[in-house]
Amino acid sequence: GLDPGWHSNAYSCSFTWHPKNFPNPDSLLSIMHGMNYKMNLWEHAYIHPASPMFEEIVPWSGDYAVWKGAVPDFITKEAREIFETYHDKNLLSKGISAFKLDECDAADYAQAHAEWSFPDIAQFPSG
Repeated sequence: GLDPGWHSNAYSCSFTWHPKNFPNPDSLLSIMHGMNYKMNLWEHAYIHPASPMFEEIVPWSGDYAVWKGAVPDFITKEAREIFETYHDKNLLSKGISAFKLDECDAADYAQAHAEWSFPDIAQFPSG
């Protein structure tokens, strides 16, 4: 499994490989698969503005950013399809086997870790 450093931006997530840490991710995946390893990537659902899916998913996201990233409204079919299509095309089809979804558990906004979540008054397209 690879933790946040695989992303070019991790808090919020870009869902793109960090070019310095992983200059040739396809080669890495090929080597790992050749050794019978499966690859698991860490992520959370807050989408950084540098992510290729950012502009497309913003209309299907809440009105409050987390770590300056969009918070998709996965109740909507549109947000699910954008997220799924991106993952299928750019990660699963390349041999990624699993994902560790982290830090999307709606932490108590009033507590010290308010940046982990969004306030109860945040509004989402699904209502």
